Amino acid sequence: MAIPKNLRLTKKSDFKFLLDTGNSKYLSFAKVKISKTPNNKNKPRFAVVVSKAVDSKATERNKARRKITNTILQIMTISPILSYDYIFFTNNKVKTVSKEIIFSQINSIIIK
Repeated sequence: MAIPKNLRLTKKSDFKFLLDTGNSKYLSFAKVKISKTPNNKNKPRFAVVVSKAVDSKATERNKARRKITNTILQIMTISPILSYDYIFFTNNKVKTVSKEIIFSQINSIIIK
């Protein structure tokens, strides 16, 4: 299931601002850029980037993206998330890491 449109980080200016000023956190399967201050939308916004370096096949990249987005949505149903912006840049390990590890690592970052 995809992240709802109102919870997506879509504008190029928002991406650039977050890349330039955001804090970096490293997971075993991704690098995460997090805004330093809450956004003015009063809800968290997410983006997941899976490059061709992860896999040349689009279907495999989409599976990797779905693993992360489904985990984010699952965490959001359990507990509220602060209204920060998040960009997940995946690496090759996202294809092999289990859903439980993804859940625990993302949960430790987005739940404060």
